[in-house]
Amino acid sequence: MKQNGDTRRFVLIVDPHDGVCAVLRRMLNDANIETVIAKSCAEALTLVKSHGELIDVLLTELEGPECAGAGLIADALRHRPHLPIVCMSTAANDDVHIRRLVPARAAVVPKPFTVAQLTAAIARAVAA
Repeated sequence: MKQNGDTRRFVLIVDPHDGVCAVLRRMLNDANIETVIAKSCAEALTLVKSHGELIDVLLTELEGPECAGAGLIADALRHRPHLPIVCMSTAANDDVHIRRLVPARAAVVPKPFTVAQLTAAIARAVAA
């Protein structure tokens, strides 16, 4: 994980599936973005609480069977109110549904997505 003074961007990826985490890590590392993996909402929240200042962006599935992204986002923002958020969602075209679940400043990237789409969503979240 990033040390104080490190200028690299670090993204906390939250997903219970090893394959998804591996693909996301590879995509982001290829774009010169470092990653930290959390396999559950509880693990992600522990990282935000203990190392929140070192995490630049929270990347999570909006809705999943093991981890409700909207709940994680709310919990993470209680501990770090300005944490940039990127949500991955298959429902990304349903803006009304998504905006009920996440803060307006959160970036949403529809699945499936390219590296360019994911990095653009991260840039939007950081700029918001």
